[in-house]
Amino acid sequence: MIRPLVSLSILLLLSITPVVEAQQPPPAHQHETAQSPPTQDDHAAHQSPAAPLPAFIPPVTDADRAAAFPDVHGHPAHDTSVNYFVLFDQLEWQTGRGSDAFSWDTKGWVGRDRNRFWFRSEGDRAGGLTEQAQTNLLYGRAVARWWDVTAGVRVDTSNTVYDGQRRILSYDAVIHSPEGTGTSTVSELAVIGRPSILVPFPHAIDQDQAANARHLAETGAALVVPQTQFTPQFLADALVSALSDPQSLTKRAEAARSAGVADAADRLADLVLEVAARKRGTGDKA
Repeated sequence: MIRPLVSLSILLLLSITPVVEAQQPPPAHQHETAQSPPTQDDHAAHQSPAAPLPAFIPPVTDADRAAAFPDVHGHPAHDTSVNYFVLFDQLEWQTGRGSDAFSWDTKGWVGRDRNRFWFRSEGDRAGGLTEQAQTNLLYGRAVARWWDVTAGVRVDTSNTVYDGQRRILSYDAVIHSPEGTGTSTVSELAVIGRPSILVPFPHAIDQDQAANARHLAETGAALVVPQTQFTPQFLADALVSALSDPQSLTKRAEAARSAGVADAADRLADLVLEVAARKRGTGDKA
């Protein structure tokens, strides 16, 4: 009875041997890595496989990839189609206590790839009046990616009484056309010390503007030009000459300031009071 049992045991061991061999660790886990191909991501082997998609989501095909990322063969430079862009950074309206207020800040453009018309505007209104506003109308030309060169005109609107004085203080030089060389203008230019080009009104009966401008020109602060000689070419030459010699502008500004009378209003008030006191002392009626 022992012999058959030994034979049966041998047969069982032989039948188990292939199973044991099949459970040997695969070569991928051996320490000999000289034969393994290099990989770009060392962590790729540790990543878990992607989860299978739900049944209602179809697999991505090559046709889907082609539709999502089409080959546009480069951007069609200088396209002839007209596009536009408008952006509002601020657009507010308020009302209450019988008064409305409105504020805005916007910019945009319309045109083609390279040549465009730009506009920018911002301002505030209250009580039906524009307190301050600025509008820019510009021509723009694209010179590089994300960069445009613009040039144009700007219109400032203000309801502030002293806004003109604030603006003139920001100028480096002043050009006054005809009807702009009155007593007030010449006095302001002298007090703040600004070089200027003055064009007196030629048809004044007593030529008072010419006299005002001549007084400032005698100090070296102003350049007086007759209206008939005030041409675009003259203005271009004068600006080029002034910009090429900034020191001359500084000297002209100092000359203007030396001719200014900053306390003219106080002097005039004192003179009026002095005359009134004399009349009162003598009993004369003013």
